[in-house]
Amino acid sequence: MSSLQTPFLDLFEMLRDAGMSLSLEQYNLLTQALARGYGLGGWDELRRVCHLLWVKPSPNASKELFNRTFERYIQQYHPTAPVSPSNFSPQKPNSIRLGELPRLPPRKSVEQENGNTQAPIAIQTAPPVLPAINQKQFQLTPVDIPVSLEEVQRVWRSLRCRVRVGNLYEPDPEATMAKIEREGLFGDIVLRPVLTRAAQLLLLVDDSNATIPFQPAFQPFITAVETGRIHPAQIYRFTNYPNDFLYPWRNSSPTEALTTVLPKLHPSRTMVVILSDAGAATATYSRERIEKTTIFLNQLIPCIRQLIWVNPLPSERWLETSAEAIASTLNGRMISLEPAQLQAAAHNRKNY
Repeated sequence: MSSLQTPFLDLFEMLRDAGMSLSLEQYNLLTQALARGYGLGGWDELRRVCHLLWVKPSPNASKELFNRTFERYIQQYHPTAPVSPSNFSPQKPNSIRLGELPRLPPRKSVEQENGNTQAPIAIQTAPPVLPAINQKQFQLTPVDIPVSLEEVQRVWRSLRCRVRVGNLYEPDPEATMAKIEREGLFGDIVLRPVLTRAAQLLLLVDDSNATIPFQPAFQPFITAVETGRIHPAQIYRFTNYPNDFLYPWRNSSPTEALTTVLPKLHPSRTMVVILSDAGAATATYSRERIEKTTIFLNQLIPCIRQLIWVNPLPSERWLETSAEAIASTLNGRMISLEPAQLQAAAHNRKNY
């Protein structure tokens, strides 16, 4: 059921379950449109707004599938009922009042409850003294998140450590001078491996329904990439587990085949960060999820330098779920969303 904080989230989830590829960014666009007053004039206006935001930008989206699912959603809150001729009043077609949309009932104020009913003068008494009520609208803003944007930047600086580039060598002037002073004659030049800080990030974000509550915690990673604090970098999204295709974060299409993405990665420079609960949020154990994720990881790891899987839930919540099995496969590369664990994983110099 929709709520004031997440309006029409159930419609969004119903369309995704029906097969439409919708991102959380597209849901946020709907909430912004509703906040500006669009889509509140009835079901037809809401349908037009959703069509403009969710169907039109996606060439592969099915208008018929959208309309069928939308009609099914309307029936849940506006069922058809027979109307007797005696109390029938003409009404313009497709004209639905705002009050018929699913919403929470308005809260009565203290004045309405106490002041509307007049007691007889003979028995009227003074109303009880009630504590003052703050009429200011309460708004919850998620600011107390585990990892801040600044902490994400510090982790990235740690990840960009100096690493060796293949079998290349370069002269080491300091070591050569020390050798001359030690031996008293000029001999062979001392060489050292070529090191570089070149690095690139591939951020993979799980956009399944189970991860919706954790999107504010994921946002610092996404913001760091979108604002250029981490560069070069790419963001893709997937649902539950990466399959044969990945979806660009900001666009619902076109999709990119995994066989196209993997060759662009570099085994000496590419770091991959995966943001997903791996099944822990729903406390489920899915053999399909484990097998598909393992296949993906076996394809990915040979193409990259380092992998960190960030799970928004603590490790004790992984027990007896798909997350526990996937964490065992990763051999310590799945961590909880905590600054200390992120820094420890970033300082792990092991190449995979």
